[in-house]
Order: sequence, then structure tokens, then C-alpha cells
Amino acid sequence: MAYEKFKKLDGKKHDRMIKATIAISLAKFNILLVAFTAAYDAVQLERCQKGEIKNVSKGGPKGNLDTFEKKLFFILYYLKTYPTFDVLGFLFGFSSGHAHNHVENLLPVLLRSLSDLGVLPERSPGTPAEFLQLVEKYGDIIIDGLECSCVRPQDEERQKARFSGKKRHTIKAVAVTSLHRQILFLFCVFAGSIHDYKLMKKIFDHNLKWFNQVNLWLDLGFQGAN
Repeated sequence: MAYEKFKKLDGKKHDRMIKATIAISLAKFNILLVAFTAAYDAVQLERCQKGEIKNVSKGGPKGNLDTFEKKLFFILYYLKTYPTFDVLGFLFGFSSGHAHNHVENLLPVLLRSLSDLGVLPERSPGTPAEFLQLVEKYGDIIIDGLECSCVRPQDEERQKARFSGKKRHTIKAVAVTSLHRQILFLFCVFAGSIHDYKLMKKIFDHNLKWFNQVNLWLDLGFQGAN
């Protein structure tokens, strides 16, 4: 299974393969695991209080994902490789339905753990002053459009909106990152047909001075920005 192969990888020798599998290094995985374990218990307790589950199981996780390490690997692997639930279930030893349920249950846990570690990107720029407060220590920032393939919508209007012009249907996000690829802001989801520069103008009011005190790096998709 995928997890057993992952466990055999040496962090120093196989750093590239580990990142290709779960998007982070083994050292960062171990740091995240501590927060993930605490977040799992907190989320389960909240679900119990809301009546979503009858009680919080004791003695740790059970089933194929019977450790927190396996659970964290599972959800990171899903987000990095994005397989179908049929393939995901095959790789981890359960049905596609169980794979879907595990993803639904573990995504909130991962979000909670990333939030607790203070590494989640902001979703709204607020004001130029608030934006500058978060990016000024980096000096140089990058804004780029991220495009992801999606299922072809059945609705004709949504088909047109999401057709990227590149023989596929997509959705887009706009990311603001440091030069070291740390994501500072993430804005989504937009239709794939919208041009990158148009998205930038939609997010950042051009009448306000957002980038006066930073060096801004843009690709040709933002041609016309000043």
C-alpha cells in the first residue's frame, strides 16, 4: 500500500519523492503530525457536541487508517496527487465510498491543524495597510494565477465560463507568495475563462495603493498592470 512505501523512504535520500507524494518534507510532516493529532481530537469533540456523531471513540483511530500518521499521510496524499476515490480506496485498502468519507472527515482536521500552526494563507486583503503589514517583511512578492482542470459543467453558461480556451474546462485561483514560495494570500474560485490581470483587478481595487512599498513580480498573464 502507499503508506507502507512512504514509511520506507529516508528523509535525506528521498526528499524529492516525499515532496512529490505529500508536498512537504518529512521534517515538516512530523511537525504537522503533532498539531494534526491535537486537532483531530478537538474536531471530533465538536462533531459530538453538534450531534454529528454519537460519541468520541477512545483508544485512537481504528480501521485501515489506524494511526494519526496514516490519517495525515492519507489526506496529504489525496490533496497532492488528487486521484479518484476509486483509485484512492484501492491504494489504501477500502471502498471508494469509505475513501470519500475519510476525505470529508479529515479535511477539517487538516485545516484546523494548519490554522493552529499559523500557516494558513489569508483569504481577503482587507485594506492596503493590512495587506502591507503581512507582506512588508518579504520585500518581494509574486502574484500568479493558478489553474485547475474541472469536470465539464452540464449547464451551458457555466461551460462557457469555465472553458479556458485551452481545450479544457478549468477553475482559477490567485495566489500571493513570497520568493520562497510561501503562500501569503489565496483567492478562489473563479471561472477559468477569466484573464489573470482581470482577476487581479477584481481582487485589488486599482484606486488604492496596494504595492507601493514592495517589489511585485508578475508574469505576462498580468500584462497591463502598473
